[in-house]
Amino acid sequence: MKRIFYNPLYDSSAELSLLGCGHESCDADFSDGPSVRNSYILHYIVSGKGYYELDGQKYTVKKGDVFAIYPDDLVSYYTDKETPFELCWIIFGGTLAHKYYNNVGISHSRLVISNVDKAFISSITDCLRYIDENEKAYSQLRLTSSILECLSHVDRATYAERHTTSGKNHIKNAIAYIEYNYGRGISTGNIAAHLALERTYFYKIFKRETGKTPTEYLMEYRVKRAKPLIKMGVDFKNIASSVGLKDVYYFSKLFKKVTGISPSEYRAKAMSER
Repeated sequence: MKRIFYNPLYDSSAELSLLGCGHESCDADFSDGPSVRNSYILHYIVSGKGYYELDGQKYTVKKGDVFAIYPDDLVSYYTDKETPFELCWIIFGGTLAHKYYNNVGISHSRLVISNVDKAFISSITDCLRYIDENEKAYSQLRLTSSILECLSHVDRATYAERHTTSGKNHIKNAIAYIEYNYGRGISTGNIAAHLALERTYFYKIFKRETGKTPTEYLMEYRVKRAKPLIKMGVDFKNIASSVGLKDVYYFSKLFKKVTGISPSEYRAKAMSER
């Protein structure tokens, strides 16, 4: 069995675009590479097993595994001679392709994903069926949806691990970003974007790890940095600007919300305690 499709309207300048997909039973002597690709590729092992090599590292891949290829990597893969594998795959690119790899837990330190749902196969076969049925009048949007389906199967396989082991690293990086950039007027949306995380998910893990929302943490950190300046007698407008807030009235409101007193009251109290 061998069925391969390459998209004549592939657009690498789009956010995400399907270059091709396929399903193939491989002979015992099947091998590919060493070669360099110019696109992102996900291979799913339908049955059997084989081997994937990159940078001197050899991975054994078996039924239910997905192995990922990045553009510009010199890779080889080949089947086990005793139990040759059957593969299905999807090839894609676009300006956001790398981000999608990151979002589902694929990286150069994690190129093989185990226990991926066999629905990955259906996503490929459904795409090939759609192509057959539409005789080149196919929708590029429909083809893109197949990429997202396949990525979603990988996402489910990595979800639990990513949400337990990487959560703390994300928060550590978020706090470092806040401490370095709080004076630049950043928002919590900027922090999530810096971490390449969906905003709702970012809020959830930040609250879980710190007990505070990102908004609360950023607000409290700005107040913390403002306090020494207030004690030094710096003009309130300049203090607001130095902690990333353009509006001095908003700064005063935020300060009171965090501390229970206004910046003026805080300064007066600090002066009386000298």
